[in-house]
Amino acid sequence: MKRKNPWLKVLIISAFVILSLLIVVLGFVAYRVVALNLKKSARPVIEVVSPEIDAVLLEGEQVDVLATVKSGGSPVERFEFYVDGMLAGSRKVDSDVLTAHWNWSPELAGTHRLTFLAENAQDQLTSVELDVAITSVPDGDGDGVPDETDACPDVYGTAVGSGCPLPT
Repeated sequence: MKRKNPWLKVLIISAFVILSLLIVVLGFVAYRVVALNLKKSARPVIEVVSPEIDAVLLEGEQVDVLATVKSGGSPVERFEFYVDGMLAGSRKVDSDVLTAHWNWSPELAGTHRLTFLAENAQDQLTSVELDVAITSVPDGDGDGVPDETDACPDVYGTAVGSGCPLPT
């Protein structure tokens, strides 16, 4: 009668356990790679339509700010607009595409940074920044009445006199 080798059975079981663990580890690694790639592609995409990059705008005049955000895979929940780090407008949404319109009136001349921030349902953020230059409203005589509405643009006057000196 032939006697079976007990080590052969242990060797086969050990090989089966090692192969099973290897399959589990490879499956986990594959899952993580796919999950990370899906998260990367799910970030919102922002397109600023107006104002254009490096636009030069006039102080005190209303600026139409128009931007679109697309989901990239996960619904957009929040879309915000900042001027020089201060919140200027916000939209709460639950959609794949949103076009937002805000009005902004720059009060100071100089360069201002506009920032757009979008957050999706996976708490992933995307931001876009652009700088715009604000110039002072032309006022040749310095009376505080802009030349375009000043009836006397070369003579110092008053707002009551539409930019002209009051009769004495």
